[in-house]
Amino acid sequence: YYVWQAGGDLTEQQADGTAKLTFTSDAAVQALQYYKDLKWKYKATQKNVVQSLDDNQKDFYTGHAASTVAASDWFGNMISKGMDINDIGFASLPAGPSGKSPSQVGGNYFIINPKASKEKQQAAFTYATFFSSKEVLEQQLQFAQDNGLFPNLLTVRSDVEVTKYVEGLSEDLVAGVQNAAKETHLEYFLKASLSPYIVKPIQTILLDEKADPKTELQKAQNLAQKEVVDKYNADLKK
Repeated sequence: YYVWQAGGDLTEQQADGTAKLTFTSDAAVQALQYYKDLKWKYKATQKNVVQSLDDNQKDFYTGHAASTVAASDWFGNMISKGMDINDIGFASLPAGPSGKSPSQVGGNYFIINPKASKEKQQAAFTYATFFSSKEVLEQQLQFAQDNGLFPNLLTVRSDVEVTKYVEGLSEDLVAGVQNAAKETHLEYFLKASLSPYIVKPIQTILLDEKADPKTELQKAQNLAQKEVVDKYNADLKK
């Protein structure tokens, strides 16, 4: 998020489909320096900076953290942990140097096998269309309401009012979710393969006050280039 807020990203997908690493871009370096300052200068992070996401959430549930990064479908879990929905707020991340505050977007998608028969392809398309319909979504929301489940407040359908299925929901909470979805961003290209390499410099600067963000990012980029990107690009061009 900090890199996005600084106006950059960690990778670029080139026109030919190949990957270019941008770990050492100005935006990435600025973002890691900001994270370092949060830890060592402002002391605004949790004490254990390398703890798991589950522990981060536990700190929030138990009142040991004032805020946490969260998704629009996490409210049900928060409530199940004993929180009152009226005590929870939701907002976009503050705009960074770029003036932007993008939220990470994700979701599900259907794939139709091009080798399947025309009949099976049509059947798959019909099913996907039905499963994504207003009728099915409303049935799912009604089921959630009838069984005490909290729905995702965010949906791509504009003809379904999710809030009708949750009683006593704060307008501010709904507005926060909707505002956060106005400016969205996909995860960086090749994240699944490159995530371990970007984790290392983050951990290093959070654990070592003397570590230099650009130096650590350069080390990570060199290793990721050698072990992942060179092979990926070569295979793509074959």
